[in-house]
Amino acid sequence: MGASPLLSYDFDWGEDGSSITWETCCINITDVENTDSKILAFSLGNEDGKFSHNNKNIVLQYSEEGGTWTTITNATEWIYYNAIAFTDGDTVTTAQCGAPWPTWVNGEKSEDNAVTITLPILSWTQIWWAVKPNNATPGSWFQFRMYNTSDSVALNPGSPIPWPSAQIAGGGEPTGPEDCTSTGDIALNSTNTGNEIYVQTTTVTGNEIRQYSTCT
Repeated sequence: MGASPLLSYDFDWGEDGSSITWETCCINITDVENTDSKILAFSLGNEDGKFSHNNKNIVLQYSEEGGTWTTITNATEWIYYNAIAFTDGDTVTTAQCGAPWPTWVNGEKSEDNAVTITLPILSWTQIWWAVKPNNATPGSWFQFRMYNTSDSVALNPGSPIPWPSAQIAGGGEPTGPEDCTSTGDIALNSTNTGNEIYVQTTTVTGNEIRQYSTCT
């Protein structure tokens, strides 16, 4: 029997600059302009109690309006760019949002798909991707995932967390997930008409509750 697949868990969106302005455990962002430069923090972990994952090549993909998954290049609707806040290949020493497993492994800040990770048993890390829209259609929405090209398998999110997403500004009313920053006024473990509330509890310094919302 082979190793269990790597999983993605916690996410956050940030705005690039002299330092990164984070949304604070935000999974869905809206009103994204084609001129915006984003940082997407993606946690990934090895929940397997028997197998390590060694030298796995990881790429970032997007799906527009729930369609085919596309690997990000410099000629797609989302592209990489040269970040201001970091240099490609810099180390992530402190995670942005989340602590799903007890053992932390330093991650990587990336401006391309050249990311290789090794995760021992029951450990986790984080990759920060510098991405921005590239003449994306106004009003369109995109989901994002990481893909393990070494084993040809997607890094699925741990249930019940959805994929992180972004909606381009314009085009009328939103058709994709809501802005997660609005979920603070919605009760935990509740379902509103057309809105499903995802909740994950993680024990860090104190007890941190993070809410994720998406339209259904």
